[in-house]
Amino acid sequence: MKRIATTAVVIAILFVMSCSIAEAQDVHRLAMGARSLSLDDVAELESTIEQSPEDTTARTKLLGYYFSAQYKRPDAIKPLRKHVLWFIEHKPDSKVLDTPYGQLDAIKDAEGYALAKGAWLGQIEKNPDSVAMLGNAAKFFTQHDRDLAIDSLKKAHALDLKNPDWLEQLGHVHSLGMHTNSLAAKKRAAKTALEYYEKALSLSDPRASHTLSYTAKTALVAEETAKARGYAKQMLKLGDSSWNAGNNIHHGNLVLGQLALNGGEIEEAKAFLLAAGKTPGSPQLNSFGPNMTLALDLLAEGERDVVLEYFDLCSKFWQRGELDTWTKDVKAGRTPNFGANLRY
Repeated sequence: MKRIATTAVVIAILFVMSCSIAEAQDVHRLAMGARSLSLDDVAELESTIEQSPEDTTARTKLLGYYFSAQYKRPDAIKPLRKHVLWFIEHKPDSKVLDTPYGQLDAIKDAEGYALAKGAWLGQIEKNPDSVAMLGNAAKFFTQHDRDLAIDSLKKAHALDLKNPDWLEQLGHVHSLGMHTNSLAAKKRAAKTALEYYEKALSLSDPRASHTLSYTAKTALVAEETAKARGYAKQMLKLGDSSWNAGNNIHHGNLVLGQLALNGGEIEEAKAFLLAAGKTPGSPQLNSFGPNMTLALDLLAEGERDVVLEYFDLCSKFWQRGELDTWTKDVKAGRTPNFGANLRY
């Protein structure tokens, strides 16, 4: 049986859980813009919060700076920890804790992660009815304490039953279990994730979210062929009526192509691959690039020409050097290292 494509949600793109999109993006821009601060700027901001600890704008800028700096300077880890802990302890429902800048890496900073975990558990005990806080806690636990993330999301969902975001996030957390070499475990995780995505889809407008795409791709991994095909076709039928049209065209065709290839229909799979490459693009595709799972599988079938044509189509919305490198590899008879582009 041919390898079934796996999927993952790009967390960095979907950092909005319990706050409005506009508000979360404002916080994200504030933190992101602080990455280029000078050392004098940072010192001034630190002085500001010494005088005014409640200045969350200054703290958010510092989080953005230290979050980026930690990958180059180990001395940035402790100040990042300090500000994350302050937000957890004093503003646990803050929107910045729903972004990547409010997270700590359990591997890079085990001590800090343990302290933050304890602080989050304390907040959950003290404020069991705060939906925003539960969402932030779930975001923190997602990578390293999946069971705690699931528990927090279930509590948030129970308090906010009509909001599909909690169900979608539950689907996402369970979908992380698909990153395993065990096909049986991958399929179990996909089936559970699919249940949550379908529940979320029943509460949301498919034109206004990514849920339909997640549902189609998870159904593919769960080997729910009819569902995967149905959801993928629905993505394509939305056409320009969806703000997500570029993503729908790309991923909908890739799901249908994978299904065709799994069924031995190579020519159909090739046609769907090219259709996926004809997407007008999207903010996500233009930044992170196209998915290469179907292309990789077609290369394994010896279909180099169609993959090269796909690269050329993708170059119209993704101007990155990887495409040139991959083109050279394929022309030389090598299989490219597609890296993160094998994840949806």
